[in-house]
Amino acid sequence: MLQKIENDIKKILIKLYQVDADLLDKLVLELSPDKLENNFDISTNIALILSTFVGKKSTDIANEIVLKLDKIDYIEDCVVTAPAFVNIKLKDNILIDMINDINNFGDKNLVKNIGNGKNINVEFCSANPTGPLHIGHARGIVFGNTIANLLQKSGYNVCREYYINDAGSQMDKLEESIKWRMNGCRKNMPDGCYPGEYLQEIADKRNKVLQKNPKFTWTKIDTANEIIDYFIKPTLKKLKINYDKWSSEQNIKDKGTIEKSIDYLSKLGLVYKGTLNPPKGKIIEDYEPREQLLFKSSNFGDDTDRPLTKGDDSYTYFASDIAYHYDKWKRGFDNMVVVLGADHKGYVKRLTSVAKAISDGRGEVHVKLCELVNFLKNGEMVKMSKRNNNFLTIDDVLDEIDPDILCFMILTRKANTVFNFDLAKAKEQSKDNSIWYIQYAYARCNSVFNRANEIGLKVDEKNCNINNNVVLSYGFRKLIIKMMFYTRFLELAVKNYEPYFFANYIIQLASYFHCLWEKERFINENDLRLSLLNLSVVKSFQSLIRCGLNVFNINEIAKM
Repeated sequence: MLQKIENDIKKILIKLYQVDADLLDKLVLELSPDKLENNFDISTNIALILSTFVGKKSTDIANEIVLKLDKIDYIEDCVVTAPAFVNIKLKDNILIDMINDINNFGDKNLVKNIGNGKNINVEFCSANPTGPLHIGHARGIVFGNTIANLLQKSGYNVCREYYINDAGSQMDKLEESIKWRMNGCRKNMPDGCYPGEYLQEIADKRNKVLQKNPKFTWTKIDTANEIIDYFIKPTLKKLKINYDKWSSEQNIKDKGTIEKSIDYLSKLGLVYKGTLNPPKGKIIEDYEPREQLLFKSSNFGDDTDRPLTKGDDSYTYFASDIAYHYDKWKRGFDNMVVVLGADHKGYVKRLTSVAKAISDGRGEVHVKLCELVNFLKNGEMVKMSKRNNNFLTIDDVLDEIDPDILCFMILTRKANTVFNFDLAKAKEQSKDNSIWYIQYAYARCNSVFNRANEIGLKVDEKNCNINNNVVLSYGFRKLIIKMMFYTRFLELAVKNYEPYFFANYIIQLASYFHCLWEKERFINENDLRLSLLNLSVVKSFQSLIRCGLNVFNINEIAKM
């Protein structure tokens, strides 16, 4: 319905002012403010935007639009309010038809098929396999998985992927740290070794293996898999995260993918031997210009070309990145999403350059950066984990609160903003605990249905199609109009790769229901037809809440 209103207004604008596509894209529909008389539903400021381009007063434009809108059959009334807002009131039968559609078809018509079956790879978390997942990883994990859910709901063929960094020097340090513990010498470990006591569990497990097979040795891949199986996967399971693909950096190197990807780019004329200038704004006393293998990253909007080899002719980490994204592309992924911490800001341009280069301009990588989450308790920073010496794990936080609360509250802030997460607030049964607030709205719907059953009223497939001769009350009308924006905010979240938009919409939708609960009667035994209409609205609202929670991997609660 929202799309229909939008399209009809665009037709009017084209006919009246020959507006081009760029201006039409500026059309935004919002809920009309409550203070207006006659309970208007939808509002737009398009007349204010067009004024400069059309060369007319915005109020004149708004009045001309209203004259055209008044002739449309589904519109009850239309007025202009200061400074030049166009406000629309829809006929009751249109809103009731929408409620009937939701109750008849469920979530089948709630989501646009934006993806049309296209493949898209979402890589997120990809923490170094050196120990448990700490709280710094929480945001990227939840954010990445929710983006994958949103894309999947919108018709994409999604692959959730974890890139295992098991080829770097950190794996050598990890291996040495485990060996010292296996020999019972952890107090005298060299500098640079990992101090966390969690590694003793791995060491004890290895000693048992050696008792049975003294000649057994562990590769870097084996060591990484030990950490992943012992610490990382159990935490991901608590968060209801399931990956489709686990890619090993070491395995990609062993297959010669770095050489293959560089050879591929060389044939495209994108790799050359050259000398880079010293970094801008930095004075490096021992800087010596030297020839090295370079990727023409600047061809694709990067600040500079990027080195593929070091001084000893070994490959840079960026060369491994190229190989990994080349591997993704060879597996059929032109479109990719990569979720990184905010400290990886410098990687954005080089990764987007790689995606364009390896796909001959057809591919694209969307790099999403996640800022820190600070965990507090009653305003005080949560202390570090005693077990792990120097960091707080996700498991430590999940000992305090339910995983659903952690996941959803993380998504109530945009990923590029620092979030202070107060554990005490998260435990409250109040509006500050947003997931409790939403689930409580769902549970309240069930209490309405229970009351209806007591007097013999029931909304099901046989009687959920309400006729159009019943008048909607103000509160129920406002709830329906808010429900009308469900698809719009879901689409906004998908197109911007930002779950925040949809998460906050669901919170707002729940708040509309709670306000309705406080102000209006749901069941009137003296007017069963009106009561049945109200129940149909509640049923459709509950359906939207259930579908919305499903996007976030959260189950509804029937009774609270």
